[in-house]
Amino acid sequence: MSFFKKGSKGRVKKPLFMALYSGPGLGKTDFGASFPSPYFFDFEESTHSIDVERHRPLSFEEIMDDLAEIRDCEDKLSFKSIIFDTIDELERLIHKQVAFDKEKASIDDIGWQKGFGLAVNKWADLISICREIRDKHNIHFCFLAHAFESSRSEIENGLTYSRYSMALHKKAASYIFGQVEMVLFAKKDIALKKTADDRVVAKDIDKRVLYTNLSAIYDAKNRIGLPAELPMPQKKGFDLLWRAYMKAFNDTPETLYKQCLDEIKGVTDETLKKQMGEYVETNKKDLSILRSTLQRIISTKKGAKSES
Repeated sequence: MSFFKKGSKGRVKKPLFMALYSGPGLGKTDFGASFPSPYFFDFEESTHSIDVERHRPLSFEEIMDDLAEIRDCEDKLSFKSIIFDTIDELERLIHKQVAFDKEKASIDDIGWQKGFGLAVNKWADLISICREIRDKHNIHFCFLAHAFESSRSEIENGLTYSRYSMALHKKAASYIFGQVEMVLFAKKDIALKKTADDRVVAKDIDKRVLYTNLSAIYDAKNRIGLPAELPMPQKKGFDLLWRAYMKAFNDTPETLYKQCLDEIKGVTDETLKKQMGEYVETNKKDLSILRSTLQRIISTKKGAKSES
């Protein structure tokens, strides 16, 4: 086929192909169970109290055989989503397979970190077949993971803070981050309160939040233009996410332009309000710029509100 006949144009709506990670007890499994007709690769046996289809693969080879069987199936599937719970446990099976392939006791014995590069090749094989399944059978994929908390320091500012990422080897985490269409970080929100003696304390307000954009504090991303934060309900998490996804998918420059103007009305700093208005007016036909501008306006208003 000629190169000039291969291309296509326009937005293409596909099932979700995403990762979600958090600390323990935030409801990752419940979130996965809210997907349409989910099937769990239940590596941690965490779904016993939930009425879902599941099984626990015991090797990476078994996982790939299972996925190949799903891909090649010509009948209608009994499920509409596949949930990996969790991919840090899946990684353990990958490392075991890499060591077996090289006739070593563990992946560390391969030397010079080469084993972890070979593990990324296994991840690539898995991601590739998952994409084939998504496209052939119209299946959602959700890769659940635990969060790894590391300490970061900014010497020039004298700051030390925690940073969160998926609890995978850094090569695998980087690969998965690049391959999926969104990575959401789930965390409990806190309220900062001043005490009578002018100390600032954190108070748990039992509110769970999904963060969708990259931050200095956590890894997250989305390619569709989701709000920077979404609530994470106890139930029907998929429904909320899908509504936000479809809204972003159907956004036009005209709708975002109007949203920006509506948000600017609530900015109290008149100089800043004027600058925002001029910038939005200049870029009123650019969907990408309007998306990021809307997020900045909302973030600016939120920051001003928290300082007051």
